[in-house]
Amino acid sequence: MEYKNLEEFAAQFFTMLKATVEKEGQYLRVINTPAGFQKFYGKKEPYLINFDKANETENTELLAPGSYLLRVMSDYLEARGETTMLWLVPQFDYEKIMNEKINLLNSKWSHMSKKEITKNMIRFTFQTSFNYLNKQDKITSELFIDETGEIIEPSINWTFMEGKKREVTIENLRALYTKAKEEVRRVIEPKLNEKAASLQKSLVKEMERIQTHYKNQRGEIEANLVKSREQLYELINTDKDIKNREQRIAKLREIIAKNENTQELEKIKKEEEVFIKNETKKHGLNVSTKLINTSIIIYPIYTIQSFIKSNISERIILFEGDTLRQTLSKVFCEGCKNEINRVVLCNGNHILCEQCAALCEDCKQVSCNMCLKKCSVTLRQICKQCAGTCRKCMQTKNKRFMRINETSKEIRCVECWNYCTSCSKPMGDNESALSAICTNCHYKQKSASAMMNIKRDW
Repeated sequence: MEYKNLEEFAAQFFTMLKATVEKEGQYLRVINTPAGFQKFYGKKEPYLINFDKANETENTELLAPGSYLLRVMSDYLEARGETTMLWLVPQFDYEKIMNEKINLLNSKWSHMSKKEITKNMIRFTFQTSFNYLNKQDKITSELFIDETGEIIEPSINWTFMEGKKREVTIENLRALYTKAKEEVRRVIEPKLNEKAASLQKSLVKEMERIQTHYKNQRGEIEANLVKSREQLYELINTDKDIKNREQRIAKLREIIAKNENTQELEKIKKEEEVFIKNETKKHGLNVSTKLINTSIIIYPIYTIQSFIKSNISERIILFEGDTLRQTLSKVFCEGCKNEINRVVLCNGNHILCEQCAALCEDCKQVSCNMCLKKCSVTLRQICKQCAGTCRKCMQTKNKRFMRINETSKEIRCVECWNYCTSCSKPMGDNESALSAICTNCHYKQKSASAMMNIKRDW
């Protein structure tokens, strides 16, 4: 579409976007611009558009040849293209991938559950035209790029279904489009180099033909000059009586003068240069790339809760399943922090590699260095299941050296308790300070004494 001037172009551009355009003196005031354009431009409305660099101020937007706004408007028109909405149909068997990727050495998968969120990917479809030698070749390139700007390699496992268009906000659409265009240049570079090499080969061949042709012309002039000089020399120096001798000498001198004329050689040289220039232009390669489709692809990301269970412990492992890339997040050892695919579950519920796992020296169950503690009695390394901490002396000891007070539920080692002389059970500090027997035995004895008094009185 042709525009009489930039002001008309701006008015029609923003009217097409259903924005409100008002004439304000020598400016155009634009409001109610779509949010997509504002994000693409990187500046919020209103816009006061100025068409004269001499009148540019901080509050105006310059629209002139080579200006940033003109470039943005041009890119926005190109980036709009035809827009479609697609949904990725997940073909992602995460349970199979987990079983293949993760080897549980002392546990089993118990059960799994998943939650789903959606993310967006953009597919830009570009068409590149190669124009040369009155021919045109076209190739189509599809670029997949996610919201972070990562270029995604397409997979044969992808299946899409069309979705209804809805409002989807892509925060950095212009940056993604710019990156996609740069990637297209890289994608078409082999084809571009191939065409350029072929044209260069053809050009060299044509130039050699032209140069040979004009070299032959110059050679003919040189040969004719030598021949004419030899004939003139013979006519002048011969003693023979030759008919029309003077006329022939005059004619030869005329031919020699013509062949010695540098203007004739210059004419040939210029003609040669013109032909070479035309042939070079003819062999030029014109490349143009335009956007023909933009597809917003919505795909699910799974948050998978996987429960693993051994004979004495259970643990959740969280995975992120990417249906687009067909990948699961990695599992790391909680000891050395390295990635692992052979998983050991310790009885303290830690996820470990084989090197970080260790056995409890008492129960012989799988534990780890984070859980094992030294028993102050046996001096053995014991696990959480076997170890206890005395609330009084704060020493770690095997639980068989611990006792619990039934009233207070306090746990102490055998050395830190006073014991009831009647039932031999642990007594609290307050109890032992008052009596040699525990509160329960005291009440039992008191109750028994009361019953004896009742019987006696009866």
